[in-house]
Amino acid sequence: MIQNLILHLAATPEAQKIGQDEIDRVVSESRMPTFEDIEKIPYVKACVKEVLRLCPVPTWAIKHYSDAEVTYKQHRIPKGTVLLANTSAMHWDPARYPEPHVFRPQRYLHHVKYSAEYAVMADPHKRDHFTFGGGRRICPASRLAENTLNIVVAHLLWAFELRPPTTKGPAGIDVEDSIDTSKDAFQDSAFRGPKPFRVRFVLRSKTREKLIRSEWERARATGYTLRGQTILAAISAE
Repeated sequence: MIQNLILHLAATPEAQKIGQDEIDRVVSESRMPTFEDIEKIPYVKACVKEVLRLCPVPTWAIKHYSDAEVTYKQHRIPKGTVLLANTSAMHWDPARYPEPHVFRPQRYLHHVKYSAEYAVMADPHKRDHFTFGGGRRICPASRLAENTLNIVVAHLLWAFELRPPTTKGPAGIDVEDSIDTSKDAFQDSAFRGPKPFRVRFVLRSKTREKLIRSEWERARATGYTLRGQTILAAISAE
């Protein structure tokens, strides 16, 4: 999913710029975004929800099965049948999502809650997306997934411009290529990740570069804290 986000952000500079401007209004150059900032950057959260809709992984919802025989639209479904929701078909319905294959985060600017909160609503039309499943049981780690994606995108947009690769033009000048986001750019599998692609991570400023390097060295030296325990980034040979 992070690869899908990088692909679509690099291919959509106008969306990337909106996200960066939003982050810059909340977070200064002197520090990186934190979880406390996430609620103040709704467009960044909308980028995450839009990629979860546009590129569901996997392309079907969590497996369910019928606990009794049922007839649905003249189809007989025996008891014990494994059922898979066609998540992609729901997410790419133009009646609900105009131009469904276009990366358009503003669709979700008014969906400020977690996906798990929309999932428990009685009206399915109020759902943001169905990537985490449907029915009474959805992915139990959906909040963890959203939190992880939100903070990753916030850090990426704070630190870098995600740019297409370049090639030498006729006059020897570097010319930016385009980035393919068509169906041919993705793996032909249920776990719909992009095929290998090239992108440039361009640092937004020297101040940000200095802080990134400082944080990296500190992490290598001291590790990090997880539930009150210090986890060392590197273990000595001893």
